[in-house]
Amino acid sequence: MVKDQNIWQIQKYGGDILYINRLIRYRKILEVFSLKGKNAIVTGGNKGLGRAISLGLASAGANVVIAARELEASENVAKEIKKIGTDSLAVKTDVSNQKDVKDLVNKTIEKFNRIDILVNNAGVINRPRQAATEIPEEIWDWVIDINLKGTFLVSREVAKSMIENKKGKILCIGSILCEIAQAWHAPYVASKGGIRQLVKALALEWAPYKIHVNALCPHYFRTDFVKKSLEDPERYEQILKNTPMGRVGEPEDLIGSSIFLCSEASNLMTGQIILIDAGYSLP
Repeated sequence: MVKDQNIWQIQKYGGDILYINRLIRYRKILEVFSLKGKNAIVTGGNKGLGRAISLGLASAGANVVIAARELEASENVAKEIKKIGTDSLAVKTDVSNQKDVKDLVNKTIEKFNRIDILVNNAGVINRPRQAATEIPEEIWDWVIDINLKGTFLVSREVAKSMIENKKGKILCIGSILCEIAQAWHAPYVASKGGIRQLVKALALEWAPYKIHVNALCPHYFRTDFVKKSLEDPERYEQILKNTPMGRVGEPEDLIGSSIFLCSEASNLMTGQIILIDAGYSLP
């Protein structure tokens, strides 16, 4: 029995050098998408898109720290990750609180020695929908603090470690509203527009340290975050009508692009705002 897989393939295909070269190149291509041995933090990683991304990174080989306010839900996702075969840690974190953020980074480094990947996914939205003239100041502050300030605080603290290591991947989960506007959600739209420019500013500043900062901007995905919109028959029909591909996203639809932007496959990309919207922004 031939133990070496490459030798086995050479024998099987009669030494076809073109086939063998393609086989080797294909394997090398797959390797650049691997996250084996990498350590990631995912904020808001215990439900919805964050949970899907956390499980996806783990499936690609990464150890994942789940940072969110609800510790029990985070611990449940950590257990799922360990079943996949990588390690995980749940840390109770309010991303808008600097003390919590420092604690998150310290605990991650204490357990895994370094941070290779950060996914800024934590986010909130003002509900119910309100006219800008009626939105209370405390609601504005709450949305901006979690979505924009929180993204900055976690990125800033993690980047200190990445700068020392002279490499890192930071992925921010934005929204289609990074590119277009929507009425009745002024704080949320403002926070996502801010993330768009924050990504570009941090990418520019940290590029010399080989820290890549990019954003994925989904439209309507089937999560609790947009549950009410999708459960309203009229609203749902309107969303599908305005989406050229005729469907909303599933959490799993974000996994492939997340792995790509967290892996070596995207080593020449930084400051990019990528829409995952089934064509919603095109018309």
